[in-house]
Amino acid sequence: MPITLLQVAHHGSETSSSLTFLQKINPQVCFISGEKTKRQNYPARVVLANLRSINCQTYFTGGQHNLQFNITAQTTAIKLF
Repeated sequence: MPITLLQVAHHGSETSSSLTFLQKINPQVCFISGEKTKRQNYPARVVLANLRSINCQTYFTGGQHNLQFNITAQTTAIKLF
């Protein structure tokens, strides 16, 4: 069953979004809230590869931004702030 939006679980950690799961839900737009630091390395490379393989348009906050997704009958807009 395809979905429009997916908030990727646990900052995109290695076990957060298997390819099988992503293929089942087939999201169009994926959001990842996380950052890469000395202690954390989010999102995991495998998760990004999985998202690319299903052609999901992906947005990542990088620990510095918030994403706002506005949907109306006429338009869809993504705002990074």
